[in-house]
This record gives sequence, C-alpha cells and structure tokens, in this order.
Amino acid sequence: MKSEGLFPDGVTFLDCLYACNHGGLVEEGLRVFKIMIEVHNLKPKREYFARVVDMLGHAGRLNEAESFIDEMGIELAVLVWEALLGACRVHGEVVLGEKSTQKIMELQPERHGPYVLLANIHAERGSREDKEMVRKKLVNHGLK
Repeated sequence: MKSEGLFPDGVTFLDCLYACNHGGLVEEGLRVFKIMIEVHNLKPKREYFARVVDMLGHAGRLNEAESFIDEMGIELAVLVWEALLGACRVHGEVVLGEKSTQKIMELQPERHGPYVLLANIHAERGSREDKEMVRKKLVNHGLK
C-alpha cells in the first residue's frame, strides 16, 4: 500500500482485525494491532480493543484476553467485557463469564443482556441452580 502512496486509516485496520478474527488468524491480528499503533501512530478506540479481545477469546485464549484488558487499561470499556463474555459463552467458561458480567453491570447496571448470557452459560453446563440464581438477580435488579 505504501509503495502505491496509500496509507491505511482506522477503518482499514478495524476491517483487518475483523478479518483476522473471523479467519482465526490471531497472531496476524495482534501484529496488525501493533503496526497500527507503532508504525501508523493511530490511537485505537474501544472498538479496536474489543475486536482484539473478541479475537483472543474466540480462539480460546480467554486468560490472554483478560490480561489484554488489564494491560491496555481499558477496564472501563463495556465493549471489551461484552466481547469477553461472549467468548466465555462459546467456551463455557463460568468464572470469567461471571467476572465479565459483574464488570458490565458495574459500568451499565441497566443492561439485562449480560445476565441472560451468564444464565445461558450455566444452563449449557447443566447447572440449573446457578442459572436460576442468575435469573433471580436479573429480577432483583428490576430488569426483565
């Protein structure tokens, strides 16, 4: 691209991250993210961080996704916790799913989706009691 006088912008990088995510090309995606910051001096927005978390999470690298959130200082971005919660559902990861749900509810307590996803994680793992406990929390918070 550079040899043609073309320089990628933020949308280009977001699309590359999306493609790497859906193609299972995690290392390439991480490299794209690094190049975006270090070579092109683009400051990533929350969507970029969420895409990286989603990419790591769907590849089963849940602990690495959580570490990425901590290292990047993006604990206050709901999108990254939603991405991690979605990956926890895919992989049946209850403990990190509960943590993700808690973080989302701290940031946006009016949301009901995280509780539904967490209840589904419990249901898929065969834990009806935990599923019902999560559903009760949903009702206790006045959410439907």
